[in-house]
Amino acid sequence: NGRGPTQIEEDVSEDSSNNTPPKSTESNTDNSDETNTEKADNYTVDLLNNINNMAQSGMVINSEFKAKYDTIDKVNNAYGKQDTQNYVAEAKGVYYTFESKNLAFGFNKGDQIFEVRSFDKSLKELNLQDIISYFGEPQYEFISDLNEKIIGYVVNEDFKLLFVFSDSKSEKAILDHYSVFYPGGTVNNMAGDQGREW
Repeated sequence: NGRGPTQIEEDVSEDSSNNTPPKSTESNTDNSDETNTEKADNYTVDLLNNINNMAQSGMVINSEFKAKYDTIDKVNNAYGKQDTQNYVAEAKGVYYTFESKNLAFGFNKGDQIFEVRSFDKSLKELNLQDIISYFGEPQYEFISDLNEKIIGYVVNEDFKLLFVFSDSKSEKAILDHYSVFYPGGTVNNMAGDQGREW
């Protein structure tokens, strides 16, 4: 949440008496650096758990809409008109972006959502090493024309996770955005199109 460590230091310094300090130091150690690191680690793990758990049902953090199960009409009814609209041939569909929600949705000709992208500000707390430490070695890796590094993981038989970093070289590259992807929604049997794998 960005303000954790400084808040702790203020709390501890204001309370120099022998009274028990306010609930800022949960661990028994006096070393505030360790406490700050633990808090940061806990925050990172909580965020990654949240990303992983929501992906199981086709969702991203801070969005109630599901890939595979929801339509773009449902999103428009809830959020109003999209800010931008793009057809992306390689991605096999149209993408609507809702900037105030930090979300974008990819959908097919049947209006079924096949990809939900999150640009949530909390994602800036995560870097490439955090993702690999939590999820393991990626099952998919790609460097885009924009020099973005994209890594992917299979979540279950329906969904995949894609993480996009704007720097393809650094292990500490900050996460730009991520998406939950339903490959089945990009298949067009009538056109003989097998859809996207990633």
